[in-house]
Amino acid sequence: MSAVRLAAVVLAILVFAPVANAGVAAPTGVKPFLLRADEAPARTFSRTPSFAWKPVRGAVRYEFELSTRSKFADNAQIWGSKSLKMPTVAIPVRLPWMTGSPYALWAHVRAVTRKGVSKWSAPYGFNMRWSNTPQADASPAGLVRWQPVEGATGYHVWFLGPNKRIATKTNVADQREHWTFHQDQAWTGVVRWRVRAVRAKIGATLNGIPSVSYGPWSQTFVEFNPLSPSPRCPSPRWPQTPTRVRRRRSD
Repeated sequence: MSAVRLAAVVLAILVFAPVANAGVAAPTGVKPFLLRADEAPARTFSRTPSFAWKPVRGAVRYEFELSTRSKFADNAQIWGSKSLKMPTVAIPVRLPWMTGSPYALWAHVRAVTRKGVSKWSAPYGFNMRWSNTPQADASPAGLVRWQPVEGATGYHVWFLGPNKRIATKTNVADQREHWTFHQDQAWTGVVRWRVRAVRAKIGATLNGIPSVSYGPWSQTFVEFNPLSPSPRCPSPRWPQTPTRVRRRRSD
């Protein structure tokens, strides 16, 4: 009796299981996008893109894979899904900046129909890269500020005088990190600094891609500050513009 049941199960699997490459065309038009699926295809992104492709007639679901190799070996797999109902996918991983020759990342997709499973689509290669190098921006006295870099999750600021580096999640840093233990004008008067963008990976991946990546250091920027307070006088010795004070006449 058990043999009969086993034979029935095997027969059901053979009847209902999709057959690979059973005359089903592979998906075409695979391309990444950031905002809209009708964007022009690109090969370099500062933020993790989503993917879209042309629907396959009769598809009940799609399978998608992201890899660091165009051959999609098991040890190169980063992320994948086998239950996509629509011809699009949002990758739930903040990918680090990484480039290759010609590409560091590859994606492909296949369709599953009642007739079988299609071949994988042609691999689509792309790179993750910072969009620009940080540029200094106007800032109040005592601060350094720079223009944000798209895709950055933080920044490293390098104060060249004391050779000190600090990390920040905003595009502003306090100059007191530079002269905390040096209050004389030789330190506070001129502050030389550089900055670089940082991108941290978020989300589970199948292999060991870098958890943090860095953009290049900016050029050296220079901040000129007014005179610092005198040790003998609590008020700053900064240049003051004379002002006229109008006194009220008493009745």
